Amino acid sequence: MRRSLVVVLGILAHMALPGRASATTVLALTVEEMAAGSDRVVRARVVSQSIEVDESESWIYRLTTLEVLEDISGEGPSRVVVRQLGGADEWGGMFVEGDAVFEPGEEVVVFLRANGGREPVVHLEGFGLGKFSVERLNRGPVMLRRSLEGMTFVRPDGLEVRLEARLELEALRERVRRGVSTTNPETNE
Repeated sequence: MRRSLVVVLGILAHMALPGRASATTVLALTVEEMAAGSDRVVRARVVSQSIEVDESESWIYRLTTLEVLEDISGEGPSRVVVRQLGGADEWGGMFVEGDAVFEPGEEVVVFLRANGGREPVVHLEGFGLGKFSVERLNRGPVMLRRSLEGMTFVRPDGLEVRLEARLELEALRERVRRGVSTTNPETNE
């Protein structure tokens, strides 16, 4: 009896602990769909990060500066700034579960959307899905990896689906070309 009481009290104590949401529900977009919705797809290196608080100070943003190494689709300036909701400063912070996390010096492939004409400030297409980390192995093809942590994926009909976390860079390039060609038939070769 005493052991059962301890277990029940332990479960109740665990349930009472503060926590954060375990997942963000995201529309499951294929690489082709993200390419079709992007203004630009680039391979880039993370140069720096900073925080921006809007004028009313009700929102905080992370600004990540990227040096473009290769335009996979589209074109634009050699440096872009990815603006994402969330971040922390001396007054507090906000974290958005499932959004992409960038590390200084990291090589990435990102799907970018213009921010209402404010280029070089851009947003990620597909939320955290729009960022792949580049993995260069000793042998074999260059691989891309994306974090799917903190996200649940659904199709427009509401069905939950699983998405691939790893992909070869060359396969991504081909899939981006296919996605862009479906929205712009003039790019077909």
